[in-house]
Amino acid sequence: MHLHDPWWLLLALILPLVAFFFLRRRQFGSLRFPSLRHVKRAGGSLRLKLLAVLPLLRLTALALLIFALARPQLGMEIQQDFSRGVAIMMALDVSGSMQAMDFTLDGRNVTRIDAVKDVFRRFVLGDGRRGSLAGRPYDEIGIVAFGGFAVSRAPLTLDHAALGDMLGQIRIPSQIVDENGKPLNAEELLTSIGDGLALSVARLRDSIAKSKIVILLSDGEHNAGDVTPEQAARAAKEFGVKVYTIGIGSTGYAPFQFEDPITGQRVLRRMVVTFDAKALKNIAEATGGAYFHAETTDALEQIYADIDRMEKTDIQSRVFMRYKELFAGYVLAALALLMLEQGLAQTYLRRIP
Repeated sequence: MHLHDPWWLLLALILPLVAFFFLRRRQFGSLRFPSLRHVKRAGGSLRLKLLAVLPLLRLTALALLIFALARPQLGMEIQQDFSRGVAIMMALDVSGSMQAMDFTLDGRNVTRIDAVKDVFRRFVLGDGRRGSLAGRPYDEIGIVAFGGFAVSRAPLTLDHAALGDMLGQIRIPSQIVDENGKPLNAEELLTSIGDGLALSVARLRDSIAKSKIVILLSDGEHNAGDVTPEQAARAAKEFGVKVYTIGIGSTGYAPFQFEDPITGQRVLRRMVVTFDAKALKNIAEATGGAYFHAETTDALEQIYADIDRMEKTDIQSRVFMRYKELFAGYVLAALALLMLEQGLAQTYLRRIP
């Protein structure tokens, strides 16, 4: 408890004088008895004994009022954090090659897209299991997905729980063929790295964050879209956006899951996969970022941990006290005692002149 105006407590020095004044005012009548024997036997009545309570109630009420004038307060320490976060756009390749099952999660084979989504989710929300990824609670984060064309899947947001839900809804388009087996959506399964980066830069352009970065992850070569990777990199540099590029997967052959048309069972087939590491390196160098390559889930997690360390959020704390005024309770208690004192003085303890 804290007293805002403790000097009012000096008024308590007059309480002994007030008590002396009340005691001097007490006057009792006198009666003559021929003998004290009957008086001693009768003793004092309850009413007579309670008369001493009246000045005590009044003095207590006066003490409470003096304490209320000192403004008693209950203090609570509050810490407020101010952060200058980083604005992060995740540019995620969702082309057909991201279905290669050459990554693992918890000992089972998974597609590249599933491994990326798992690691990115832990990069955003934090990794309670291993602790290598602390999460980015103060950063605005958004997602752009690109295959044959780029789509904004999540705007920059601090609602990372909603971002995680949006991330879970990202899927690789399934191939659609006509009756002759000819693909009808072949362009959707291509890779437009330039469009993905350009859309990510556009989403970051108006951000007021102290640092703006794109984490561009791809396992293929730029073979679609209207914007070249070089043009997108120049735009990123012009708007002060740093790009970290990640080449994912191995080159050569990678297993893909297919459905056997005869048995209907899922089978794995190895197919040739490539990615343009040089283009990704050039994007990173042109924007002041860095290039990484991940062939395993652990390597991908380590890359995100490295980016997490390189792009730190400035957090400042300010501690202040918030006080709750308590004087009203003491005033009400004093008034209640005064009302009780007056009620007793006018009824049960009323003195007859």
